[in-house]
Amino acid sequence: MRSRVSRWLIVGLALLVTSGLPPMSQAATAPSAAVKISGFDIVPKSTAKHVVTLSGSFTNTGQTTISEASVMLATSGPIYTRSELGDVLANRQSVSGKAQPGYRVTLGSVKSGESRAWKLRFTLETVLGRDASGVYAFGAIVTTQELTTSTYITAPWFDSSSRVTPTKVALAVPLTTTNRHVEARVVHGSATDSLALSRLTNLVSAKHANSVSWMVDPALKPWFKDLSQTELGASARQFTTHLSKILSRSMLTPFGHANLAGLATSNEDSEIVNLIEYGNNIWSDRRILYSSPDGTMSSTTMKQLILNSVTPMVSNAFSTGNPRVTSNAHSSIRGQDVLVFDEAASSCLATTVTSKNAFVQRMCLASELGMMTAESPAVSRTVVVLAPTQWDISSKRLDALIASLQDKNWVSITSLTKVLSSSDRTTTNLSDNSTQKPMSPNTLRLAKVLHHEIKVTESMVTDPHWRSSVSPAQLLGYSDLWLTTSQAHAYLNGQIQSVKSIAKNVTIQTSSRITIASTRSEIPITVVNAGRHDVKIRVTLQSDTPGKFTAQPSPLFGVPIGKRVTVSVPITVAGTGVINASVELLTPDGHPVGEHYEVRISSTAYQKVASALVRAAFGILLLLALSNFVRRRKKPDVESSTTS
Repeated sequence: MRSRVSRWLIVGLALLVTSGLPPMSQAATAPSAAVKISGFDIVPKSTAKHVVTLSGSFTNTGQTTISEASVMLATSGPIYTRSELGDVLANRQSVSGKAQPGYRVTLGSVKSGESRAWKLRFTLETVLGRDASGVYAFGAIVTTQELTTSTYITAPWFDSSSRVTPTKVALAVPLTTTNRHVEARVVHGSATDSLALSRLTNLVSAKHANSVSWMVDPALKPWFKDLSQTELGASARQFTTHLSKILSRSMLTPFGHANLAGLATSNEDSEIVNLIEYGNNIWSDRRILYSSPDGTMSSTTMKQLILNSVTPMVSNAFSTGNPRVTSNAHSSIRGQDVLVFDEAASSCLATTVTSKNAFVQRMCLASELGMMTAESPAVSRTVVVLAPTQWDISSKRLDALIASLQDKNWVSITSLTKVLSSSDRTTTNLSDNSTQKPMSPNTLRLAKVLHHEIKVTESMVTDPHWRSSVSPAQLLGYSDLWLTTSQAHAYLNGQIQSVKSIAKNVTIQTSSRITIASTRSEIPITVVNAGRHDVKIRVTLQSDTPGKFTAQPSPLFGVPIGKRVTVSVPITVAGTGVINASVELLTPDGHPVGEHYEVRISSTAYQKVASALVRAAFGILLLLALSNFVRRRKKPDVESSTTS
């Protein structure tokens, strides 16, 4: 009896515990799945039919097997506005598409964690109708006994018989990178340089590279020069070969992709002039384009751009207040040329393009451009799509992106040159309250310190090309490619220390105790150059007792790399004793450099004079004594002769 009661108590407790389990434990075993679309290929079967292959994968993300899964096609009606398109792109599961039961593929049973590929083939004219034109959503609906899930992509379709005027698009791609080299150190091809070089080569070596409008940073040229003497030299030369083939379609950015807006807001007008002039000296007679990091423009920045013949680029979000309001690419502000890039279309381009996002990027861009045509099918508009500053896309994927825009009746590719030569120009107004962020005060301070150190060091370095090789360092500190201001500050500090090291490596090696025996003498001073540059220098001595000590600077003399040179410094002393003096190095233009070297000079010049005076006095006294003795001897003789 007791055992039966105990048994029922245990069963009751078990039921109580089971019923008290939290809901999440049950939810964890509920079926879940993800469907992905990764392909949308159109092949003309005839002049009247176009066959689409929609493909992707289905993954069972739950912990139980899903039975009898199938994928069915769904389509939407035409999307009417770019804002509606934006909503679809932001949430691909939110579309209420029309199911197409005639287009279905069965996947069968799918185990937990298992993925299945699927394909759906259909004819566009049959599914959408013969008069279809615009952008549509195409979806894959997965139905099983346990759940239903779906996802959609958007794609433009304009039947070949439809009369539309294509949207002209200029794809603008910046060619730039961050140069982190420090001048006075040996440049080795780092992993960062290798990755940057590979990324840039992928861009310019694409088969359709001539369809792109390139925005070349003049700072690439000194960067290539740095790399030419490293293990990356061959790769750098390969890139320059490709670059030479596309220069006819290129314009420039400010040197180092500089933040001109920050400099203008900080009233650093002279630095803007230096940047533009430096870039023009590298690649002359080319138009310079400037887009601030956020695509905005202030009156202060605009003024400086006009003064330096720089063409501004602003976003349509700035010019119209909405990134999905299509704005003409050629505009003007106060009569000056302005390029307007489409922010929504440009944001389709991810900074790093991988196998996971390449297809989505391509369809996003095609949809945005197709929607522009659908909004204005009878009037052609011209837009600019601006790629990310450091776009990382393979040649193959870039070719696929461009191919998706070629040979279409709804879009055509143009160039920035043609955009700017167009007479079709709208007007953009600058808002009275549009402001831009100033340059970091610490960045400006460090750049000025670097400029001073370069100026001081320039006269002592014998290499006539040294100044030209180190001058870009200050300008590169203004780049907007630095992820944080701390990175820019670290770079500038590194450059300052690098330049200072030239003087620091020129040191004085001589005795700290020197004895001289005359009022005028020459002190031998040895100078050693442990740096990487031949230098010319002079030496001088200074004392805190100028009334007793003077010195003339030595003649200018050279100190080659790794050599010791001894030079004589003329000095003059007054009096005897110990004189504390500093040996100092001077640049040819008189700036002191490096650390002072302290010496103690012992003068014995007046000890010899005193000794001579004592001997002379002794001699005089001796002569006087002898003279006195002689007179005394003569006196008795005189007296005796008188007496007699």
